[in-house]
Amino acid sequence: MKLTSYLAGIAAVVVLISGIPGSSHAMTAREIMKKYTDQFSVADETDKANMALINKQGKRRSRALTIMSKEYPGNLHKILIRFTSPESIYGAGLLIAEQRNRSDDEWLYLPALKKIKKISTSERSHSFMGSEFSYEDLHREVLDDFAYELKGSEAVHGQDCFLIEATPASQRKLAETGYSKRILWIRKDIFFKVKAAYFDKKGKPLKMEADEVLTEISPGKYRMNRITMMNVKTEKKTVLESTSRSINKGIPSTRFTATYLEQGA
Repeated sequence: MKLTSYLAGIAAVVVLISGIPGSSHAMTAREIMKKYTDQFSVADETDKANMALINKQGKRRSRALTIMSKEYPGNLHKILIRFTSPESIYGAGLLIAEQRNRSDDEWLYLPALKKIKKISTSERSHSFMGSEFSYEDLHREVLDDFAYELKGSEAVHGQDCFLIEATPASQRKLAETGYSKRILWIRKDIFFKVKAAYFDKKGKPLKMEADEVLTEISPGKYRMNRITMMNVKTEKKTVLESTSRSINKGIPSTRFTATYLEQGA
Protein backbone atom coordinates (compact mmCIF):
# COMPACT_ATOMS: atom_id res chain seq x y z
CA MET A 1 0.00 0.00 0.00
CA LYS A 2 1.32 3.44 -0.88
CA LEU A 3 2.41 5.97 1.74
CA THR A 4 -0.42 8.32 0.76
CA SER A 5 -2.95 5.60 1.54
CA TYR A 6 -1.50 5.11 5.02
CA LEU A 7 -1.56 8.82 5.71
CA ALA A 8 -5.11 9.11 4.44
CA GLY A 9 -6.18 6.24 6.68
CA ILE A 10 -4.67 7.81 9.78
CA ALA A 11 -6.13 11.20 8.89
CA ALA A 12 -9.56 9.58 8.64
CA VAL A 13 -9.15 8.18 12.16
CA VAL A 14 -8.23 11.61 13.50
CA VAL A 15 -11.29 13.17 11.87
CA LEU A 16 -13.49 10.36 13.19
CA ILE A 17 -12.45 10.62 16.81
CA SER A 18 -12.32 14.42 16.87
CA GLY A 19 -16.01 14.60 15.98
CA ILE A 20 -17.23 12.23 18.67
CA PRO A 21 -18.64 13.81 21.84
CA GLY A 22 -18.16 12.44 25.35
CA SER A 23 -18.57 8.69 25.48
CA SER A 24 -21.71 7.09 26.86
CA HIS A 25 -19.80 3.98 27.95
CA ALA A 26 -19.91 3.28 31.66
CA MET A 27 -16.22 2.37 31.77
CA THR A 28 -13.54 5.04 31.72
CA ALA A 29 -10.58 4.87 29.36
CA ARG A 30 -8.25 4.08 32.26
CA GLU A 31 -10.50 1.24 33.44
CA ILE A 32 -10.43 -0.23 29.94
CA MET A 33 -6.66 0.09 29.79
CA LYS A 34 -6.32 -1.57 33.19
CA LYS A 35 -8.24 -4.58 31.91
CA TYR A 36 -5.76 -4.68 29.03
CA THR A 37 -2.59 -4.31 31.11
CA ASP A 38 -3.78 -6.81 33.75
CA GLN A 39 -3.48 -9.52 31.12
CA PHE A 40 0.31 -9.18 31.22
CA SER A 41 0.50 -9.92 34.93
CA VAL A 42 2.06 -13.39 34.97
CA ALA A 43 4.90 -14.69 37.12
CA ASP A 44 7.16 -15.10 34.11
CA GLU A 45 6.92 -15.55 30.36
CA THR A 46 9.15 -16.71 27.52
CA ASP A 47 8.45 -15.98 23.87
CA LYS A 48 10.58 -17.24 21.00
CA ALA A 49 10.05 -15.22 17.85
CA ASN A 50 11.22 -14.38 14.36
CA MET A 51 11.77 -10.78 13.31
CA ALA A 52 11.65 -9.63 9.69
CA LEU A 53 12.98 -6.21 8.70
CA ILE A 54 11.38 -5.23 5.38
CA ASN A 55 12.35 -2.14 3.40
CA LYS A 56 10.22 -0.08 1.00
CA GLN A 57 11.16 -2.32 -1.92
CA GLY A 58 10.17 -5.47 -0.02
CA LYS A 59 13.70 -6.70 0.67
CA ARG A 60 13.70 -8.77 3.86
CA ARG A 61 16.27 -9.44 6.57
CA SER A 62 15.44 -12.14 9.11
CA ARG A 63 16.41 -12.55 12.75
CA ALA A 64 15.48 -14.88 15.61
CA LEU A 65 15.20 -13.84 19.24
CA THR A 66 13.96 -14.86 22.65
CA ILE A 67 11.99 -12.51 24.91
CA MET A 68 11.76 -13.28 28.62
CA SER A 69 9.97 -11.33 31.34
CA LYS A 70 9.55 -11.77 35.08
CA GLU A 71 7.27 -10.02 37.55
CA TYR A 72 8.71 -8.74 40.82
CA PRO A 73 7.05 -7.35 43.98
CA GLY A 74 5.20 -4.08 43.44
CA ASN A 75 4.13 -5.12 39.92
CA LEU A 76 7.56 -4.23 38.57
CA HIS A 77 8.94 -6.29 35.70
CA LYS A 78 12.26 -7.12 34.14
CA ILE A 79 12.51 -7.97 30.46
CA LEU A 80 15.39 -9.64 28.62
CA ILE A 81 15.57 -9.77 24.83
CA ARG A 82 18.29 -11.93 23.28
CA PHE A 83 19.06 -12.45 19.57
CA THR A 84 19.93 -16.01 18.54
CA SER A 85 20.47 -15.44 14.80
CA PRO A 86 21.95 -14.44 12.42
CA GLU A 87 25.49 -15.12 13.55
CA SER A 88 26.50 -11.47 13.10
CA ILE A 89 24.30 -10.43 16.05
CA TYR A 90 24.17 -13.71 17.98
CA GLY A 91 24.09 -12.95 21.71
CA ALA A 92 23.13 -9.29 21.34
CA GLY A 93 20.62 -8.41 24.02
CA LEU A 94 18.61 -5.80 25.84
CA LEU A 95 17.75 -5.78 29.54
CA ILE A 96 14.95 -3.58 30.90
CA ALA A 97 14.42 -3.14 34.64
CA GLU A 98 11.29 -1.20 35.55
CA GLN A 99 11.57 1.45 38.24
CA ARG A 100 8.93 3.31 40.21
CA ASN A 101 8.72 7.13 40.03
CA ARG A 102 11.68 7.42 37.67
CA SER A 103 12.88 6.24 34.27
CA ASP A 104 13.41 2.52 33.86
CA ASP A 105 16.96 1.20 33.67
CA GLU A 106 17.91 -0.20 30.28
CA TRP A 107 21.13 -1.81 29.03
CA LEU A 108 22.17 -2.99 25.57
CA TYR A 109 24.84 -5.61 24.93
CA LEU A 110 26.49 -5.87 21.52
CA PRO A 111 28.95 -8.76 20.95
CA ALA A 112 31.11 -6.66 18.63
CA LEU A 113 31.77 -4.19 21.46
CA LYS A 114 31.91 -6.88 24.18
CA LYS A 115 30.51 -4.50 26.74
CA ILE A 116 27.24 -3.17 28.07
CA LYS A 117 25.91 0.22 27.07
CA LYS A 118 23.28 1.96 29.17
CA ILE A 119 20.43 3.41 27.11
CA SER A 120 19.79 7.02 28.06
CA THR A 121 16.36 8.62 28.30
CA SER A 122 16.97 10.55 25.08
CA GLU A 123 17.79 7.31 23.23
CA ARG A 124 14.61 5.45 24.13
CA SER A 125 12.77 6.86 21.12
CA HIS A 126 15.50 5.56 18.78
CA SER A 127 15.26 2.44 16.63
CA PHE A 128 15.97 -0.87 18.38
CA MET A 129 18.58 -2.84 16.41
CA GLY A 130 17.55 -1.29 13.08
CA SER A 131 13.90 -2.26 13.44
CA GLU A 132 10.77 -0.09 13.30
CA PHE A 133 10.31 -0.73 17.03
CA SER A 134 11.87 1.87 19.28
CA TYR A 135 13.39 0.99 22.65
CA GLU A 136 10.32 2.56 24.23
CA ASP A 137 7.99 0.27 22.25
CA LEU A 138 9.51 -2.72 24.05
CA HIS A 139 8.36 -1.47 27.47
CA ARG A 140 5.12 -2.48 29.13
CA GLU A 141 2.19 -0.07 29.18
CA VAL A 142 2.34 1.65 32.59
CA LEU A 143 -0.95 3.40 33.31
CA ASP A 144 0.47 6.21 35.45
CA ASP A 145 2.74 7.28 32.60
CA PHE A 146 -0.16 8.32 30.34
CA ALA A 147 -3.44 10.18 30.28
CA TYR A 148 -6.18 8.19 28.54
CA GLU A 149 -9.31 9.47 26.86
CA LEU A 150 -12.11 7.39 25.36
CA LYS A 151 -12.87 8.73 21.89
CA GLY A 152 -15.51 6.36 20.58
CA SER A 153 -15.70 3.01 18.81
CA GLU A 154 -14.50 1.48 15.56
CA ALA A 155 -14.48 -2.05 14.16
CA VAL A 156 -11.23 -3.85 13.31
CA HIS A 157 -11.65 -7.02 11.23
CA GLY A 158 -15.27 -7.16 12.24
CA GLN A 159 -14.60 -6.80 15.97
CA ASP A 160 -15.94 -3.73 17.79
CA CYS A 161 -13.17 -1.80 19.55
CA PHE A 162 -12.85 1.08 21.97
CA LEU A 163 -10.85 3.98 20.51
CA ILE A 164 -8.55 5.35 23.19
CA GLU A 165 -6.16 8.28 22.93
CA ALA A 166 -3.04 7.98 25.10
CA THR A 167 -0.87 11.05 25.73
CA PRO A 168 2.28 11.24 27.88
CA ALA A 169 1.47 12.37 31.42
CA SER A 170 4.79 14.20 31.86
CA GLN A 171 7.56 15.87 29.89
CA ARG A 172 9.84 13.02 30.94
CA LYS A 173 7.55 10.47 29.33
CA LEU A 174 7.17 12.61 26.21
CA ALA A 175 10.96 12.67 25.88
CA GLU A 176 11.21 8.92 26.41
CA THR A 177 8.52 7.95 23.90
CA GLY A 178 8.97 10.60 21.24
CA TYR A 179 5.20 10.35 20.68
CA SER A 180 2.83 13.25 21.20
CA LYS A 181 0.01 10.71 21.34
CA ARG A 182 -1.09 7.22 20.39
CA ILE A 183 -4.49 5.98 19.27
CA LEU A 184 -5.24 2.48 20.58
CA TRP A 185 -7.90 0.08 19.36
CA ILE A 186 -8.96 -2.17 22.29
CA ARG A 187 -11.37 -5.01 21.51
CA LYS A 188 -14.55 -4.69 23.59
CA ASP A 189 -15.05 -8.43 24.05
CA ILE A 190 -11.59 -9.34 25.36
CA PHE A 191 -10.05 -5.93 26.24
CA PHE A 192 -6.98 -6.54 24.12
CA LYS A 193 -5.15 -4.12 21.81
CA VAL A 194 -5.36 -5.07 18.12
CA LYS A 195 -4.14 -1.86 16.47
CA ALA A 196 -2.31 1.36 17.29
CA ALA A 197 -1.36 4.61 15.57
CA TYR A 198 1.67 6.63 16.69
CA PHE A 199 2.16 10.37 16.19
CA ASP A 200 5.45 12.24 16.41
CA LYS A 201 6.13 15.22 18.67
CA LYS A 202 4.64 17.56 16.06
CA GLY A 203 1.43 15.54 16.01
CA LYS A 204 2.07 14.05 12.57
CA PRO A 205 1.46 10.34 11.76
CA LEU A 206 4.59 8.27 12.33
CA LYS A 207 3.81 4.56 12.67
CA MET A 208 0.95 2.08 12.43
CA GLU A 209 0.89 -1.15 14.43
CA ALA A 210 -1.25 -4.21 13.73
CA ASP A 211 -1.55 -6.91 16.42
CA GLU A 212 -2.84 -10.11 14.89
CA VAL A 213 -3.29 -13.87 15.36
CA LEU A 214 -4.48 -13.65 18.95
CA THR A 215 -4.35 -16.63 21.28
CA GLU A 216 -5.68 -17.15 24.81
CA ILE A 217 -2.69 -18.28 26.89
CA SER A 218 -4.76 -18.72 30.06
CA PRO A 219 -8.35 -17.82 31.00
CA GLY A 220 -8.87 -14.13 30.24
CA LYS A 221 -5.27 -13.51 29.18
CA TYR A 222 -4.45 -12.99 25.50
CA ARG A 223 -1.35 -12.49 23.40
CA MET A 224 -0.75 -11.47 19.82
CA ASN A 225 1.34 -13.89 17.77
CA ARG A 226 2.19 -11.41 15.03
CA ILE A 227 2.96 -7.69 15.37
CA THR A 228 3.54 -5.55 12.29
CA MET A 229 5.03 -2.09 12.85
CA MET A 230 4.92 0.14 9.77
CA ASN A 231 6.73 3.47 9.51
CA VAL A 232 4.33 5.53 7.40
CA LYS A 233 7.04 8.06 6.49
CA THR A 234 9.66 5.61 5.16
CA GLU A 235 7.32 2.67 4.34
CA LYS A 236 9.70 0.33 6.13
CA LYS A 237 8.13 -2.27 8.38
CA THR A 238 9.11 -4.86 10.95
CA VAL A 239 7.15 -8.05 11.53
CA LEU A 240 7.61 -9.85 14.85
CA GLU A 241 6.07 -13.33 14.80
CA SER A 242 5.93 -15.69 17.77
CA THR A 243 6.99 -19.30 17.23
CA SER A 244 6.46 -20.58 20.79
CA ARG A 245 5.43 -19.21 24.17
CA SER A 246 5.37 -20.44 27.77
CA ILE A 247 4.24 -18.86 31.04
CA ASN A 248 4.88 -19.44 34.74
CA LYS A 249 7.77 -21.86 34.30
CA GLY A 250 9.96 -20.39 37.04
CA ILE A 251 12.62 -18.43 35.15
CA PRO A 252 15.47 -17.75 37.62
CA SER A 253 16.13 -14.14 38.58
CA THR A 254 19.78 -14.58 37.57
CA ARG A 255 18.64 -14.31 33.94
CA PHE A 256 17.63 -10.70 34.50
CA THR A 257 21.00 -9.28 35.49
CA ALA A 258 23.69 -7.27 33.75
CA THR A 259 26.08 -10.18 34.35
CA TYR A 260 23.87 -12.59 32.43
CA LEU A 261 23.29 -10.01 29.68
CA GLU A 262 27.01 -9.57 29.19
CA GLN A 263 27.53 -13.32 28.79
CA GLY A 264 25.97 -12.93 25.38
CA ALA A 265 24.38 -16.40 25.19
